[in-house]
Amino acid sequence: MMKITTAFLALSILSALSISSRGGLLQNDGFEVEYPSGQSTNWWWYGEAGRATWAMRSGTAGQAFYAASTNFGGFGQDVPVDISKGRVFTFTIYGKAEANYTNGGTTVGMEFWTGSTQRYTVTRNVYAQLDASRDTWTQVSLVETAQVTDVD
Repeated sequence: MMKITTAFLALSILSALSISSRGGLLQNDGFEVEYPSGQSTNWWWYGEAGRATWAMRSGTAGQAFYAASTNFGGFGQDVPVDISKGRVFTFTIYGKAEANYTNGGTTVGMEFWTGSTQRYTVTRNVYAQLDASRDTWTQVSLVETAQVTDVD
């Protein structure tokens, strides 16, 4: 299993998570389906994060990172994978740093799991890339070739 994690001000999935050249693996990758209230179906969250209609790049909703102070938050999705179908995983999103907001800890990540055991994590800080184009939707990606073969 992989856990896709993000800590963003606002984000909208572009092509979601894919294995090699296969299609997307995320469910509700446009954040359109809402349940429970204020949260996107199939996504988990913690702290100051959630679904917001003002955070959409397209469609009717996006995910937002609300931490306007020193609070933390993020969201992600658990994705079952079959390593035999490919070992290269790409997570591509659009993110937007708002004009009056700073969060140097803005990251995207993937966690690789076997059953209930976390094998390893890869993260990428994307704040500088988003900060360079404030108030503009910017595409960011994280690509990882699985380092273990027993991820599920």
